[in-house]
Amino acid sequence: MPKMQIQLLAASVIASMSGCASTVILVPPGTPVQLAEPVKAHVFVVQKDGTKIKSSNRVEIPAGWWAADVPETGIAPAAAPLRFK
Repeated sequence: MPKMQIQLLAASVIASMSGCASTVILVPPGTPVQLAEPVKAHVFVVQKDGTKIKSSNRVEIPAGWWAADVPETGIAPAAAPLRFK
């Protein structure tokens, strides 16, 4: 069982033992999810040569964006051109 699922299961057990009525939903790997609120995080930017560079600052990903566990090979997107406003 992957580490994240074990952590979520442990949190669920602890929450149910304390008497609170929390609900934990396990999302299968690869299942897209939509952000319910903005998230600040470091992101990787794919360069033209295919290498990934981690952002030096956290960026805000707006609510409503979709996120998914994409495999490293296969369907990962190609480097996107930079567009500035």
